[in-house]
Amino acid sequence: MPLCLVVVWLTPARLAAEPNKAIPSVGGSGQIRFERLAPSSLPRFIHFNGHPRASLLPEDNGSGLAWGDYDGDGDDDLFLCNMNGPYLLDPGKRNQFPGSRLWRNEGNGKFTDVTKSVGLDHAAMDMAALFVDYDNDGDQDLIVTHLGGVRLYRNTAGRFTDVTKTAGLGDVDGYCLGVTWGDYDRDGRLDLYVCRYVDFPIEKARRREIVAGRPAPMTTPGSYPPVGNRLFHQKPDGTFRDVTKASGTLNAVGRSMQAIWCDFNNDQLIDLYVANDQSLDCLFINKGDGTFVDDAIPSGVFDPRGAMGIAALDYQNDGDQDLLVTHWVSEDPGFYVNEVAQGVFLLTDRTPQVGLRKMDTALVGWGIGFMDFDNDADSDLFVAYGSTIEDELTLDVLKNPKMLPQQSQIYEYREDRWYALGAAAGAYFKETHVARGAAIADFDLDGRPDIAINNHGGVPAVLRNVSSGKGHWLGVKLVGTHCARDAANARVTVHREGGSSQMLELFIGGSYLSGHSKTLHFGLGSKNRVARVDVRWPCGKLQSVKDVAVDRVILIKETVGNKSK
Repeated sequence: MPLCLVVVWLTPARLAAEPNKAIPSVGGSGQIRFERLAPSSLPRFIHFNGHPRASLLPEDNGSGLAWGDYDGDGDDDLFLCNMNGPYLLDPGKRNQFPGSRLWRNEGNGKFTDVTKSVGLDHAAMDMAALFVDYDNDGDQDLIVTHLGGVRLYRNTAGRFTDVTKTAGLGDVDGYCLGVTWGDYDRDGRLDLYVCRYVDFPIEKARRREIVAGRPAPMTTPGSYPPVGNRLFHQKPDGTFRDVTKASGTLNAVGRSMQAIWCDFNNDQLIDLYVANDQSLDCLFINKGDGTFVDDAIPSGVFDPRGAMGIAALDYQNDGDQDLLVTHWVSEDPGFYVNEVAQGVFLLTDRTPQVGLRKMDTALVGWGIGFMDFDNDADSDLFVAYGSTIEDELTLDVLKNPKMLPQQSQIYEYREDRWYALGAAAGAYFKETHVARGAAIADFDLDGRPDIAINNHGGVPAVLRNVSSGKGHWLGVKLVGTHCARDAANARVTVHREGGSSQMLELFIGGSYLSGHSKTLHFGLGSKNRVARVDVRWPCGKLQSVKDVAVDRVILIKETVGNKSK
């Protein structure tokens, strides 16, 4: 069959803590800057509904959020997970308080709460969320994890129906945290991996001893046994079959917070990295026969630190994916540079060399994302920080024990390393919050990626990118046909005029309990023309589009008959 490229040019009407002590704030180029949308201009949302925490581990994990175009109007909408009340409160009473919310993007920095009208008005102790077209019908469905399982909502013309039981996910129970989607067997249907954390003794928590005038805290993950994760293979009828045991991905001894699908060894089969808290991380290598083998030790990522958020990028521009993992108090993040050759690979921690070592040992990193915020043709970094340590220096700790807030951070990439910008990135970065989940999307379609952050016990922050850089950019949306429609783990390489190139991979899952936009954003610097865009579809085929105009979003649809390379 002859090659037939399908490209659609998208032109919507609306397109138009102290700084990290290890990396002194140097002010940067002065181009990266964010302004916070005023909370008064957004729908009402207070994480935890303003209740005091009870010094319990399940409450302290916080919640995430997800960007996704649920109504198909061309811009990303925002789903915010909420813990609707104290963990020990009777569920009937707790569920009287507002739960998670869906905000429809109205453009011009305005959002409308449409939760009830679209069928998502359900209250629970929600943790993570991802938009995903799991059934390949052209609209974005939604999965939400909570402290008792998952809920899968199918989207039909902008309204959601809970299909958890009929889809085969009704028996997922336990303390569920992050999720990630990927087509590990390349059959054109997305499969689901669910991270579960620990077996938390709720009845013991109800009977806690009084220590120093208040109930004894139960906040240390290592005090509780881990519970195994779940891998679900999607069948042709859109239901899911548990293949955890057969696949070898149980991770029975890991306290899992987040996972990401990514082809780390470049064999065109996606692998699975699992970030575990106070237990060794796992790297499950896909064998191509439905089974996986944990290669964390030989590959160099058998890390026992408290892992939270995950992000991957091609740091060296050498065609393989490198990895960043955030960690807990007194633990540096892990930045692993991938060295793969002839199927053998090693991930080497080069955190100090790239400028990401933290000397402020109190910092705890959660939601993260690499993104070219100033369109200068390299990847900057956002990290959401917020402690799990209580502020014990006030009497409030007896009745309302608050966790220590911290300053989140933008790291600008310059000269082979990242530099913390501190307050130079905007007023929000002068403030302190107990940040948790975070995700990136160009919600106002101006070619400058924005950030949303879910702050534990507070109001969320939506940060509009007002960077002054004059660099060009290109957004790429993908639609699979033979592959899964959402094209999870497709790799897109943009070849700029002059021979330089940049590769990005489409991840559905990562950060911390959160989902980034599925529009891949490329900063182009001064280049005002793209010579070629290559798409390596997750099914293995290569497709190219030549002579692409910039400063716009394009849609590339997978074609039938193009040859693999």
